[in-house]
Amino acid sequence: QAALCSVLESPADRPELRATCDRVIRACIQRLGSCSGEAHRGHLASLLRLAELASDGHRCSAGGIGGGSPLYLERLLFHLLRSACSCGLGPSCGPLSDRLLSGLSACPGREEEVAGVGRSAFALLWGAASSLPPGPGLSLRLRALPFLTPEPSPSPLLPRFIQACRLYLTEEGGGGGGGESRGSHLVLETQGLLGVLLKGPWPPSPGRDQLRPLLSCQLALQAATALSRSGCPSEARRLLSAARSLLRQSGEGEGGPFLTALRLSSLSPGLRGPPSALAQALARALGALRLLGADAGSPGRRALADGCGFLLSGVRLVAGGGGGEKAPPLRTEELLQLARFLHVYLEQVRC
Repeated sequence: QAALCSVLESPADRPELRATCDRVIRACIQRLGSCSGEAHRGHLASLLRLAELASDGHRCSAGGIGGGSPLYLERLLFHLLRSACSCGLGPSCGPLSDRLLSGLSACPGREEEVAGVGRSAFALLWGAASSLPPGPGLSLRLRALPFLTPEPSPSPLLPRFIQACRLYLTEEGGGGGGGESRGSHLVLETQGLLGVLLKGPWPPSPGRDQLRPLLSCQLALQAATALSRSGCPSEARRLLSAARSLLRQSGEGEGGPFLTALRLSSLSPGLRGPPSALAQALARALGALRLLGADAGSPGRRALADGCGFLLSGVRLVAGGGGGEKAPPLRTEELLQLARFLHVYLEQVRC
């Protein structure tokens, strides 16, 4: 491993580097794939790290094996990922999956092949998560999701994310840790996924620039919905705030539809405490909606509709439409604020 690191310092001076790295990767694939249950976990992890270094050398060297074959290295990395998951190293495959995703993003003009490798990588990581405890299982499932981005619209990424949240917070999460602890973990993992979608490499996909903020809004809203239903409203607020920060960092304007959608969601009375705050929340939401630019575009209007839907679901809960407890009817001031909000919202989505 040390020798390979020293060689990587000057790859241009070693034309045989790619062939050597190819042999190292293939040897690691074979060894990891044939490991027994008694194999030492530390030794297997060191083999995985060695293969990652070899993949870096393979990518930065010129000529030799695989030099003219599209997706040659990416297919090797997929087989390495499969071998690593087969011997229980799924939770340690973060750097490897990042390398594979980065390589796929650098293959323009080969969308169909990229999508095929991406689907296989997703299925591999998602399946490996089923044998893990709740926390690591969620982490691995969310790491699998970016490989679905080459898919045509509507992307299966969103329903898979909803499924991952449900598995973590209900079926799998029931036996491990308190609700707040599980909620905090979901917030951190969702933030990591949003960071990949907004800043990290994506495989080629038509309309990717519009899909990034829309999909990020939808993911944040779905996670916030799951958190609020699980009794974690403070974690839901924290996630919505973090999603807004990430969107700002990616270049989204404060008055744009995506940040407005998340701001509207964060004003939901379902996240804000006592029912007495309903009129104030609606007034603030109305102000945010009026700041929205005139031309939101189709993805922007979709995000706006989702954000308003999240807010109105909180209004419905406060007004006695959910939760099982009979609530007092809305007061006149609250009804007027709700009518004003809906009037401006309908004007925006009809533009």
